[in-house]
Amino acid sequence: MLRNLSFKIINALPGILITLVIGIFYINKGYTSYDDTLTLHFVKLSHSDNPIWLTKDLHTLLYNFLLYLIEWIVPLDLRKIHFINLILSLASVLVFYEIARDQITKRVISNIVTAIYGALGIIIIYGVQGRSYALFILMSLISTYYLLKYSKDEGKLNKYLLSSVALMYSHLIGSLLVFIQMICLLVFEKIGFRKLFKILFIYVLALVPIAALLLYYYDIGNLGEIYSWVEQPSFYKTYSWFKKFSLDNKINLYTHLIMIGTSGFQILRSKNEREKTLIVYLFSWMLIPPIILYFKSILLFSVYLTRSYYSSIIPFTLLTGYGANLIYKKMKNKVWKTILLLMMGYLCISQAHESGKRPQIYNLIIDQEVINTKDRKEIYYYPNNFALNIAALKAPHCIGKKFYNECLESENIFSLEKLMELKKKETIYIFKDDKDKNREIEKMIKQAEVIEYDDISRLYKIKLGPQKEPYKN
Repeated sequence: MLRNLSFKIINALPGILITLVIGIFYINKGYTSYDDTLTLHFVKLSHSDNPIWLTKDLHTLLYNFLLYLIEWIVPLDLRKIHFINLILSLASVLVFYEIARDQITKRVISNIVTAIYGALGIIIIYGVQGRSYALFILMSLISTYYLLKYSKDEGKLNKYLLSSVALMYSHLIGSLLVFIQMICLLVFEKIGFRKLFKILFIYVLALVPIAALLLYYYDIGNLGEIYSWVEQPSFYKTYSWFKKFSLDNKINLYTHLIMIGTSGFQILRSKNEREKTLIVYLFSWMLIPPIILYFKSILLFSVYLTRSYYSSIIPFTLLTGYGANLIYKKMKNKVWKTILLLMMGYLCISQAHESGKRPQIYNLIIDQEVINTKDRKEIYYYPNNFALNIAALKAPHCIGKKFYNECLESENIFSLEKLMELKKKETIYIFKDDKDKNREIEKMIKQAEVIEYDDISRLYKIKLGPQKEPYKN
């Protein structure tokens, strides 16, 4: 078994190395975000206070529960969480290679496509960010692997069901992907009544707690927490992720589209039901979630977060490889075959290069300074500030919620360094022509205790006061 695993790792090595290098680059840069601090906050509180804090996060529970178990063994901090997610991302590359190797006959193309996924996945799907995305992607790949295995071996049904239920609990969007898988099973696979009843029964049992969790989120107001992150629904933006997946490189984009178009054309020509199952499933996975979220956001309430369907990078890349494999098999001339392989190699190198220089895709800490705006004399704007993120969650010994609201109102959000600098000043002038508000903000800044990253652990050694609800918008 270990020998077989070693062989698979060696074959997937280009993708694994690219993911590893880019992931370590981002971790060593020290990038973090509001989401990272949110995850760490809830996991720490679930240990020091009550496990009920695991349910306060607006995600299904599997990822936070995994961190909760790890916290028993090793006390977590932001860097450790990033490394855990990097390990999950590396595992995703390995499973991706397994799927590519099974479906793409030319081994070198499956290796190149895995490397392309390694370059894109770690960036596009927030591979090291301290949220559930890395686990969600891994479970998406594992459930897809067993779904495709089931089409050849019905004995894999139980493994598929287990992985698909885990997928539901890794992210709220996971249930949508399982629904697409279920439709493909019903349409393309001959499922007897007994198996169909078993599948539906297990899915209903799995969905009941998820539905209860959604009602609970609604009841405590957690659904409102995402509104500040929700984007305006845009049909153009819904499918402009083709461009984002190509990292805004037109040559890469056209190469992907040619290969994906070739895969789509194969649906019309193929008489192989298993091949049709694969291609239809991948296209459905790539195209359906964005459009469902778009119309749901227009007709009901907005949950339009483009990152929610960035898992489409998986079918996007697999279809690129599948199309390249079809073209390769049709070619008779070795020169043209070599040119195709070189083009795929260029695609991989180009996207790995672009990924390595794009921290802004992460929407992480990028300091921006805006001076002399119309309404304010001076504004220092630092997105995703650690201290204010903790304040938003009503952590003790930190900046008050009222100050946080004032900052959001005025767009004055300060870095730790800026706060420490302000605390030393005799007069703090932030709001133009509003002395009362300036005095109030000045007092809050003077009283605020600025907490360094390394000192975060002491927050969770202190029990919270009687008000234990997280901050609601």
